[in-house]
Amino acid sequence: MEGKKIIAICQSGGEFETNKDGSLSYRGGDAHAIDIDDQMKFNEFKTEVAEMFNCTISTMSIKYFLPKNKKTLITISNDKDLKRMIKFHGDSVTADIYVTTEEIVTPDVSNMPGSRSSRTTLSEAVAPVDAPPLSVVDHVMDNVIVDDTTHPDVTLGGVLDCC
Repeated sequence: MEGKKIIAICQSGGEFETNKDGSLSYRGGDAHAIDIDDQMKFNEFKTEVAEMFNCTISTMSIKYFLPKNKKTLITISNDKDLKRMIKFHGDSVTADIYVTTEEIVTPDVSNMPGSRSSRTTLSEAVAPVDAPPLSVVDHVMDNVIVDDTTHPDVTLGGVLDCC
């Protein structure tokens, strides 16, 4: 099958819908065609598709269905995946490719101390391994007793007990 060429029908901007039989269909969006062969590299393919749909490579995902299987989407993420897709569609002239993009969401950063429910620790309060000797204040803190029933998230040493 060396030198096999197919036309990839690249679709983006639509939505997958589940049919009554459990198979998926794609509705809406734009479609473009691109010639690909088993010599094409994944990065070339992905760059060309990104330019087609004016999207960012780092947020783009490329998927396809195996022939006669509209229930499972297969992801193309490297050269081997692209060659496999071309091989699976060996008897076809075309292959439907679905391009989705994911928004990169910046996590909210809180200034609130961590809690048991957020599974965080207050690492700023932990002294480094090669810390200088304890000061007088640190020695005084050694004699402080913490009532765990009123402050269950606090332990001596300033680290939240999260586990």
